[in-house]
Amino acid sequence: MSRSSASKSIRPVTLQMLRTRLGTIIRRNEALTNKQLMLCLDGQKYPVDSDNLKISDDGVIELELYQPNAAVAAIAYALANPCESPLDFLRCWNSGDFEAIRQEWDDVPEEVFIGADPLHKVMEDRS
Repeated sequence: MSRSSASKSIRPVTLQMLRTRLGTIIRRNEALTNKQLMLCLDGQKYPVDSDNLKISDDGVIELELYQPNAAVAAIAYALANPCESPLDFLRCWNSGDFEAIRQEWDDVPEEVFIGADPLHKVMEDRS
C-alpha cells in the first residue's frame, strides 16, 4: 500500500483510544503491567521512563529519545561490581567479546550492549 493511499484512512489518536488500547493490552497479559515500556521507531527501540516522558494537561505527549551510551554503562557496571573481575569484563567489552560477557556475567544491564554489539537485539526479558 502506498503512503498516500494509507494516509487517507488514518485517524488521529485520541486519549480515549490510547486508554482503550492500553487497557486491552493489560487485560490480555497482566505480566506487562510491571515491564518497562519501549518505543520502537524504524526498528530501533528506546526505553520510556518517567524522566523522558511528559504528558501535558492538554494531551501533548513529549518524549525525549535517547540512546544509552554503552561505554558509560560498561564502566558503571564494572565500578558497581568490583568483586566480579571488572578488568576481565572491560577487556571482553573492549574487544567486542559480547558472547563471553553474556555467559560470564548474567546480571549485565542491556545498556552495555546497545550500540556496542552490532548483533544485539533488544531483549524482552533476560531472566
